[in-house]
Amino acid sequence: MSGVYEQLADTVEFYGQVKVLRFTPGAGSHFDRLGEMRLHIGTMDLRIASIALAYGGVVVTRNIRDFQRVPELALEDWAQSG
Repeated sequence: MSGVYEQLADTVEFYGQVKVLRFTPGAGSHFDRLGEMRLHIGTMDLRIASIALAYGGVVVTRNIRDFQRVPELALEDWAQSG
């Protein structure tokens, strides 16, 4: 059983180091603009894209098909990274 608790502790430690980006008013503006464009991607993916645009970040995903529909969004396909 200690192996499971050790994995849990490692997971908590890892996520404690991850910066969570907030859905700011700037992200909300991007979200509204992108929503008006009717890009045919899911609402949560649209929120992720909006946050990345607001922060000037890169979306690391293997869902390139949907995210590439978002203009000016920087993408990296983690499944293709070496």
